[in-house]
Amino acid sequence: MQIQFLKNFFNKTIKYDLINKFNYNSSKKIPFLTTSVLHIKCKTTDIRKLAPSLLALNLISQQNGIMTKAKKPILLLKIRKGNPIGCKTRLTKKQTFYLFESIITDVFPRLKKVIKINLENKINKTLSYHTKEISIFPEIEENFSAFHSLSNLDVNIAINSNRKVELVFLLKSLQQLF
Repeated sequence: MQIQFLKNFFNKTIKYDLINKFNYNSSKKIPFLTTSVLHIKCKTTDIRKLAPSLLALNLISQQNGIMTKAKKPILLLKIRKGNPIGCKTRLTKKQTFYLFESIITDVFPRLKKVIKINLENKINKTLSYHTKEISIFPEIEENFSAFHSLSNLDVNIAINSNRKVELVFLLKSLQQLF
């Protein structure tokens, strides 16, 4: 199974390094990947243009997504309150490991730009990635004719860490995989 590599690396190597560096009293205090959210925004409310976005999320995450609705009207785009404006899916811990491993092994090597992680915001404990090239996912590339008009994809992976130092150390440890 594909998930085993990242999960074993995290449990055997990264947890050991975190325990040695930060001297935790309990194993529950060790930071880990908690949840992830995949989100595609659309500038139209046409269901025929939103359906491929929802199908793309289903292919990428192996889980059904939901439509997001406008909370307030957007006059410039002529969108009323309650109209669908995108779709998203939320993944749990095990599915987050699977998504993160597929991003590391399949997506990051295909990127043309270097990824920069902004850690200035102390409240933000997420690894965020925004792409306009949704076709870098192998699931989408195989069926590109159906997904040629997709808009931007946002991937947010939440990390359970109490301090910024822990978050930086965890991300640098995971960077060894790149």
